[in-house]
Amino acid sequence: MDKFKTSLNAIHCLLNVTGGKDKLSIIKLLFLSDKYQLLHIGRTITRNDCVAMRYGPVLSQVLDVLDNIEGTKSGLNKCDIDISSIIIENGVYRVETPIDYEELSESDIEAIKYVCDKFKDKSSRELVDYVHQYPEWQKHKEHFKKSSKSRKIAEREMLTIIDDSLDTEQGDVDLLCELKYGV
Repeated sequence: MDKFKTSLNAIHCLLNVTGGKDKLSIIKLLFLSDKYQLLHIGRTITRNDCVAMRYGPVLSQVLDVLDNIEGTKSGLNKCDIDISSIIIENGVYRVETPIDYEELSESDIEAIKYVCDKFKDKSSRELVDYVHQYPEWQKHKEHFKKSSKSRKIAEREMLTIIDDSLDTEQGDVDLLCELKYGV
């Protein structure tokens, strides 16, 4: 499994579902989709490295792919991904041509659809404010008052809930932590 191809598939799927989104919204919605999938089936969609950044949690390879589409990241094409299926118009990323989601399972696609539907009325600023509530970002909050350097978020740290918007209960999270990490 190639994290860059999976990230491109996830971005493309999200844009296909929403009709188009700005970069910050894509990043936050895919973080929430990964978190949803982790909470429900014990693995993320993208298998990306997650980091805390000033505007909240970010999936590293998703950011790399988006930067490459913008033309602000060089060297990514060595990963052999075709980014021509996505275009940017006035800051909004859109699907130009369909692709096969060979890197995504049916449950991955359903998780993306669920999150996009649940947060469809949220602006990118509202999504940032929302993800800032999660403990995995809160623990790094003070760091960003002094530095803009990203900080790694372990997958286990993503097993948190703040409300019922990801359709998860604390008992389910506790059980998953016990099964997956023995805690």
